[in-house]
Amino acid sequence: MARVPGSTLWNAKRADVSPLRCTRLIPAAVASLLLGVGGAGAYDPAEGDFARQSATDIRMLSWNVLDNLITDPSLTAGPITRILRRINPDIIALQEVNKDLSEAAIASALGTILGGSWTALRGITDGFNRNILASRYPFVQGTAIIDTVPASDLRGVTAALIDLPNAVYGTTDVYVMGVHMYPGGSLGPSGAHARRQRHADAIVNWMRDARNPGGNITLPAGTPMVVLGDTNLGFENSGDAAPYHASRTFLDGDIHHTSSYGADSPPDWDGTPLSDPAPYDHMTGREMTFPTVYSPGSRLDRFYYTDSVLRARGRFVFNTLTLSTAAMEAGDPALQANDTTLATDHLPVVVDFALGPEPALGRVLINEFSVDDAGADDRTFVELINVGGQEVNLQAPVDYQIVRCNGILPSSVPALPNQTGRLDLQGVIPPGGVFVLYDAVGETSGLRSVIEQMPRLQRQDHPDLVLINNQASGLALVVNAHYDVESTVDVAVDAYGYEDIAPFGRRFMRTASTVNTVIELTPRNLTPFEIISDAFSYARNPGFVDASSYAGWSIPGTVTPGLPNPPVVPLLGLTLR
Repeated sequence: MARVPGSTLWNAKRADVSPLRCTRLIPAAVASLLLGVGGAGAYDPAEGDFARQSATDIRMLSWNVLDNLITDPSLTAGPITRILRRINPDIIALQEVNKDLSEAAIASALGTILGGSWTALRGITDGFNRNILASRYPFVQGTAIIDTVPASDLRGVTAALIDLPNAVYGTTDVYVMGVHMYPGGSLGPSGAHARRQRHADAIVNWMRDARNPGGNITLPAGTPMVVLGDTNLGFENSGDAAPYHASRTFLDGDIHHTSSYGADSPPDWDGTPLSDPAPYDHMTGREMTFPTVYSPGSRLDRFYYTDSVLRARGRFVFNTLTLSTAAMEAGDPALQANDTTLATDHLPVVVDFALGPEPALGRVLINEFSVDDAGADDRTFVELINVGGQEVNLQAPVDYQIVRCNGILPSSVPALPNQTGRLDLQGVIPPGGVFVLYDAVGETSGLRSVIEQMPRLQRQDHPDLVLINNQASGLALVVNAHYDVESTVDVAVDAYGYEDIAPFGRRFMRTASTVNTVIELTPRNLTPFEIISDAFSYARNPGFVDASSYAGWSIPGTVTPGLPNPPVVPLLGLTLR
């Protein structure tokens, strides 16, 4: 390992600075290692139950503590202790820890708060603070580093191979890299965006080194790897500034500074991108982590991981300002409403990991929509369905939006955007679940009581939902990845034309994004059927998962927002159910 000279590695009970590569520490008794680790629970963060879904889930926490850990005894003994005990992590990446605090002092403090024996590693100081990587499990000897080779940027990379207990996890360990990347938005070769790009480039290069024998680091094949910390990426959801793309580099391994960090390298063991689990507040659905207010505006604190060998089972952003009084009092210790506000200016961000590959990605499609009532429109809605194996947060890591074109769609590509509305979606869809976009007091008032029986994060009341009954209208589900502040490119996921559109032709939608993405509608996703009934909708047949195709759609005799679509009764063209 490329260990930085002078770095020490402290455990609350012993010091160990052996330089031997991948020499395993003698494991302590499994019962001792699991001391303080919460067992399986209901896992319902919105109701204050933050217990792991399985006692063997590996809980990781990233938290920027604003120099308040230990240095402010009142905060450490109060809000910080209450938060840490309710989260009860196994592995912690801390940012902005006072530079003068020793590893022994930090490990001892965590042991006092959380129980058990903790190991801590100090990162590079920026003159004021340091990163800390801490674990209730020991580090594999000789694997701790405080920066990559070649070097990354300010504060480096605080990393180690963490020795998971063999009796629980077998011989697999987990490699964890804590970061605190450069803040600000300046450009140029030495600007903030360039420095964050170098940091991401260095980590991707280091992960390539780890996957291949020789070099500065070699990990056993298939070792899970996790990057976490205050990345300072995407302030106010603005993305990167071209030509830099650090947020994308962490995923697909597209290295910008190739002269320093080598060629592009997809970072996972199977040659694919990493995953971004995008933890979120289970009360509000928001994925933002800074500042510590009810509705933070920036997702600065992130995780990236090798999903070919590791899966994210639980994830949450911890915000006491959004929890109900009952939820704050539901666990031990009880929380106070201002705990996260007093503790620091970043919200704690948590992911529970389990060994093994992720299931099939979540995949969102339009499942049912109603646009045309016999009288006043009061039953308009758009329902989405997740046909994949993972939950989908409609805000992150990519942002889902509904684009509508209410009017006569042209039969040739329009010179200018012809969208007549864009609705930003916010919510979470579990695997196999649905999500309903509606207007409670206007266009959907006739179905409000039905829809609002759904779980809170599987519905969204949007006052701008208007699907005008007009000839040749269109509806599309698009995503935007927020990778680049200078380019917002819509990618069409699912699109349909409706309302008396002649078959065997083509129609076009042009969105109002940076490049004005063109969405083509063909006979595959155009329908001549006009439905004028309070009971009718366009609905995907159960089990049909093709995108942008009416081949497996029907017109049900009863609209079913929030419910499974009924079975099919065949009829000419679209089927009537």
